[in-house]
Order: sequence, then C-alpha cells, then structure tokens
Amino acid sequence: KVDNHIGIFATAVPKAWMSARQRAEKATRDNTGLAGIGLTRVYGALITLLSHLVARMGPAALDNEQLRPVLLSLLGHVLSAKQEDDSEMQYILDDAFALFETMQLAIGERASVELTPLLQHVVLRINPESPSGLGIVDGYLVHRRY
Repeated sequence: KVDNHIGIFATAVPKAWMSARQRAEKATRDNTGLAGIGLTRVYGALITLLSHLVARMGPAALDNEQLRPVLLSLLGHVLSAKQEDDSEMQYILDDAFALFETMQLAIGERASVELTPLLQHVVLRINPESPSGLGIVDGYLVHRRY
C-alpha cells in the first residue's frame, strides 16, 4: 500500500532534489557542461514520481502531513525559480504544470486553497511555444473547476 511508504518519499525527494542541485552547481563551477542536463532529468523524474503518487492517492496526498509540504514547496520552487532562456527548463516547467494539474484533478475544490498562491507563477511561466500551463489557468478562471 502506498500510504506505508509516504515517509520514505517525503524524506527522499527533497534530499535527491538538493543533491542534484549541488552536483549541478559543482559541474557549473568545474565547467563540465553537464550541469543542466543531469539536473533536468533528476528534477523531471522526481516531479513525475510525485505526479503519479498524487494521482494514486487522490485527496489523501494533501491530507498527509509529510507529503503536503514536499508537494507545495517543490511546486513553489520550480514555478518561482529565476526565469531562464533554457529549453531544458521548459521540460521541468511542463512536468511541474502536469503535477499542478494532477493535484487540481485529484484534490478538487480543496486544491484552490492550497494551489491558488502558486497560480501567479503559472501565469508568468506560460510559454506560447509550450502552453501547458493554460489548462491550469483555464480551470481556475474560465471553467471554475477548482
């Protein structure tokens, strides 16, 4: 059962996130050129893992005191990060938008209370070439699904 392993996920994901960031910063300092690629893959994998976990758990994902802060802080970190003209960053944003939408769908109306503070970052991050965040804004503003 997934609930038995939430503590492991809630502990491991932030550690993996920080470790990947530290390795990318070191690669940047050492000028190895692999910093962004590795970071994108790790971040994308962690966000996808959390998306699947939220889809599986549904409303229990935000009810869980260990998992909720991980989900919200990770989304907040990605969505509010410094804007970069990096195509690799767009992949991370697309994954973050997918996690955001999964949370909206799994949690329903409660999601608006938890996720509305992040909506401004979604709007600022929508890219005309990859408009994956439009579904989030559409759900909030047009259809009032959430």
